[in-house]
Amino acid sequence: MRDTGEAGETQEPRAEAPEDEPGESLDEGLDESLDETLNEEELRQRLRELRAAAESAESKASEHLNDLQRLKAEFDNFRKRVLREQTEAIGRAGERLVEELLDVVDDFDLALDALESLGDEHSGLAKGIEAVYGKLFALLDKQGVERIDTRGVPFDAEVHEAVAHDDSGADGELIVAEVFRPGYKMGQKVIRPAMVKVASDTGSQSR
Repeated sequence: MRDTGEAGETQEPRAEAPEDEPGESLDEGLDESLDETLNEEELRQRLRELRAAAESAESKASEHLNDLQRLKAEFDNFRKRVLREQTEAIGRAGERLVEELLDVVDDFDLALDALESLGDEHSGLAKGIEAVYGKLFALLDKQGVERIDTRGVPFDAEVHEAVAHDDSGADGELIVAEVFRPGYKMGQKVIRPAMVKVASDTGSQSR
């Protein structure tokens, strides 16, 4: 009978892989759990930092918004002030121009009164002056300039300048008896008060 194997040779048993020790598996699990805990804590810390950064950014944005609103209000006030000053400057310039034109109007009044006293021989010249006078008044009228009603009305220091007083009448309310120089107003503002003579009650109202 033949041997199936060679003489003298024996088959070595196969070595098995060593099994993990129970302590090593426990350590690995603890390490993984600790890593997860650390990662979670890091995330929470990061979230806290992000919330703080967001709150800081929101606070700064609110401050910037307040600054912008304040600047806008200051600019609006500045613009209104500039417009008001420009309007007032234009108004003052217009008033000065009207005052100068009123001197021309006074000259026309004197010229017409003088021509009227000379009779009809200068009627043609008077008509020419009246035509120019009318155009000048039309220009003043467009600017809101009008003559102050004076003769026979109660004296008003706001629109009248009393330069003479007729004492012939009884004591009482002062009225305008005579107008030496007409007064004018532009809108509600008196450009030039009327230069008048006043009388008490029913005093003289001769011209």
